[in-house]
Amino acid sequence: MADRRATEIELDTMEGFASREKLHHHLNDQGWLGFLFFFYVLFPFLHHIQELDFNGHAVMSALIAPERSVKFHGSLVAQLLLKDENLPMNDFVSDWSSTLLTTVSQASKPDDISLTRVALSEFLLSLERYPGAQRVVMEKGLHLMRETAKRTMNHKSVQESLAKGLESLCSGDMRLSLEEGQKWSCILLPWVFRETSSDAIRSSAMTILSRICEDYGPSSIPISQGWLAIMLSDILKSRKLSLKGSAQPRDKVKTQIDQANVLSGTQSVNQLASVVVNLAVNGDSFALEDFLTLEPFINTYKNLKKGNIPKVNALDSALATLKGIKAMTVFSRV
Repeated sequence: MADRRATEIELDTMEGFASREKLHHHLNDQGWLGFLFFFYVLFPFLHHIQELDFNGHAVMSALIAPERSVKFHGSLVAQLLLKDENLPMNDFVSDWSSTLLTTVSQASKPDDISLTRVALSEFLLSLERYPGAQRVVMEKGLHLMRETAKRTMNHKSVQESLAKGLESLCSGDMRLSLEEGQKWSCILLPWVFRETSSDAIRSSAMTILSRICEDYGPSSIPISQGWLAIMLSDILKSRKLSLKGSAQPRDKVKTQIDQANVLSGTQSVNQLASVVVNLAVNGDSFALEDFLTLEPFINTYKNLKKGNIPKVNALDSALATLKGIKAMTVFSRV
């Protein structure tokens, strides 16, 4: 009897395993149909989902489905699985992460912000839960984040999430390469100075920029000088507006001093802009091309004649920086 009972238990176990295998293959084969079965029937039982979809293929089928609604709900299922601290995180999370980032990029093209937000939220969660996903994104996904950032400048919540994600990627032992830092500079600096940027966006952007400048020293001089030039230019705009828009009678001498400071500051900005553009162009850095289209560099960049680019030596660069810092000091006292 004992032998018979043992045999029955073994057969039941084999049948259970076979049924799981059949369901697993069915989910993989049927793609979105399998996912809908997951979502509506097994959704309350996360541990069972993990057991059945042990290699993450069923959830992946939903994430890569052509139907928007399936992608959307697939992202929600991935979110619940990733949030469950009791569920082990396996290598397939890296695949989920890459796919979610692709969805973020694709959804941002037609300005599908709701899908962009959902996929981006789950993408960030995958980075937190599984360090392996961070390495994959650093190697293969930064361009998708950058393209999304450029397309969604008017959507603060998306910008905040992207800034947070990039900051987390740059923390710890991982670093942006110099080329990536140069490519991101055209996004990071507007994040710092745009009026619509939140404190969280500014904080993340400044942290990343500081890290780039610390990591690459002299090679990052165009970025650090550009940072100074944009900061000074931003202050000058405010000063000019205050001089024009003041309804109260102004002290004539003070007005003349303020105007002289603005003129000197403008000259400093122009000198810095010229140095930045020349350093970037002479360095033959294609990665800084978008950066040079920002104010106050764009006019200098457009007016440069190819083949007749003046060289900027270290002394010129240092003097421009000192003059810019001096102008900043003057305005900080006013």
